Amino acid sequence: MYVNYIHAEATSYVISEKSLAKLSAEDAQTVIDVFQEQSIKSFTVAEENEKVYMKKLADDYGVEVVEFTEEQVDAYANFVREKTWPKLEELLTKELMDGMRAEVAKLE
Repeated sequence: MYVNYIHAEATSYVISEKSLAKLSAEDAQTVIDVFQEQSIKSFTVAEENEKVYMKKLADDYGVEVVEFTEEQVDAYANFVREKTWPKLEELLTKELMDGMRAEVAKLE
């Protein structure tokens, strides 16, 4: 198994601006805060699960688990951002992809 750290966010929360506007400012902020908190928590849970199941694959099933260096993971991520994200922009809009780029920049 090649561990390439592609993360498909399984904990996604979506609310329209129209629906959010129906809430009081305090309630709207609570919704936003809870969404963000749970999204961040999902990364921790995913990392914990990853460690458990990579060990299980190796120990219980004899699967060779190959992990890449941070430099290799970064090179792969940069390649995907350079080659794939422009294609996604055509499908998802520039506004959405600019938002994604801004979120990734916060993590770097």
